[in-house]
Amino acid sequence: MLEGKKPVESRFSQNRVAPYGAVRVGDAVVLKQVAGPALGICHVRAAWSYQLDPRTWQFIRDEFSELLCATEDEFWSARESARFATLMSLEEVRRLPEIEYPKSDRRGWVVECGPIHQQSLDL
Repeated sequence: MLEGKKPVESRFSQNRVAPYGAVRVGDAVVLKQVAGPALGICHVRAAWSYQLDPRTWQFIRDEFSELLCATEDEFWSARESARFATLMSLEEVRRLPEIEYPKSDRRGWVVECGPIHQQSLDL
């Protein structure tokens, strides 16, 4: 994401958990390394949530493979047990100084606060 090569981010899960149904256009997303610091921030330009079946799997693969930089079969086979998918088109991706974010659970996506009403977020 930070290199500008991947315009769409994805999250696949077996259960209906965030970001499924929780991410909205205009939300700020902090980009964090696995077991590491936060490195960037961006806005959600568009978001799609899918309950997966053979038809939606094929649609996602056909329409989003290149945008997800997921043209290899390994990407798709590693997610074949998923029942839900969230795809997000991200914009205004900016690098941040490394910020430690203490997190002690295994969630890959954390919602820090509910909806807020603001006109813009200065990045």
